[in-house]
Amino acid sequence: MRSESLDELREAYFTALKADQHFAAAEAGRRLMEIDPVSTIWRRMYALALSSTDRFVDAERLLLALAAEEPANDGTTLSLGRLYRDWGNLPEAERWFRRTCELSPDKTWPWIFLGTALTRQLRLPEAEVAMRQALLAEGDRDEAYLNLGNVRMLLGDQADARHCYEQAIAICPDYEAAKLRLSDLNEVERIQAME
Repeated sequence: MRSESLDELREAYFTALKADQHFAAAEAGRRLMEIDPVSTIWRRMYALALSSTDRFVDAERLLLALAAEEPANDGTTLSLGRLYRDWGNLPEAERWFRRTCELSPDKTWPWIFLGTALTRQLRLPEAEVAMRQALLAEGDRDEAYLNLGNVRMLLGDQADARHCYEQAIAICPDYEAAKLRLSDLNEVERIQAME
């Protein structure tokens, strides 16, 4: 197969994902994996596309095989955590996110994923620790502040939640999710003032 075809398939994969065309992304991922069956990247991309079409068992099989081959690959451990999160198995997601934090403790995203898995289990003090760890790491600190703000909101500390959302916006002025959360908090406070 000519190299343009590989590039075209890769483009088709990402274009389909962005357009929420998950079955098309899965097909492009399958074709990419056929071209280079030993590529960790293509197998992981195919697994992620499979999970987006609810083929969790197939995605799990691929990702567990990758994890067995390369146990220190943080992209694979993160993908397993995301798979189990999407599948609704939060304890297993947490296990893989913790493994990713061990492999990449200086990056924000493993801590953020771990923190959100803990938040969904309402283990808020642990989630807060993970989000604060993310703030000490390199990467998406704006997202870490957003998620820490969500945890602080759930813990009832609106003032600290506001500070976190404002910090996220200060880092990234166009961060719509943070603006939405700040607007939501303003509305909560407006409603509380009606009492």
